[in-house]
Amino acid sequence: MVIRIVACALCMCLCVCGPLRAERNERLFVIERNYNANVVVYDANLAGSGSLDESNPVRAYWVLNEEGRRRAELNFVERSRAYGFEIEQVVAGLHYRMFLKSFRQKIIQILFWHKRPYAIASIGGRMGYLSRIYVHSDRDGLFPRVYQIDLHGKDLVSGKALYERIVNQ
Repeated sequence: MVIRIVACALCMCLCVCGPLRAERNERLFVIERNYNANVVVYDANLAGSGSLDESNPVRAYWVLNEEGRRRAELNFVERSRAYGFEIEQVVAGLHYRMFLKSFRQKIIQILFWHKRPYAIASIGGRMGYLSRIYVHSDRDGLFPRVYQIDLHGKDLVSGKALYERIVNQ
């Protein structure tokens, strides 16, 4: 009888309170490509305190839109060459500097400010909130050739749309 009461109380607590350690992610930006609808998503990984998780502030994964929006992890090659990233702490839980492995020349600042995470980068010579990177490439060979990259975001000050096209020479 006591076991049943404890089990019932635990179930009620979980239903009301939610999981004991809920994973909280907020979208930073996505990478889209020209040859299919699947996207790589970069989310801020939030700690229980609401700030960025110090040990793992950003998570990257696939959303396979061509397979019913199924989520999948990046494979080893994708993490180490194409869509993976390096991140360095500037201020624990609040500010990180991120570099995409395949696009090292673009620095992305990950900030936690006013209870929200943001990806901030230079877009067309202006600082803006990065929302989307669009990659134009071919599918020949093991490693596709990238022809150009389009960056999309919003100006930090005016809120106006920002756009930059980077052509691969």
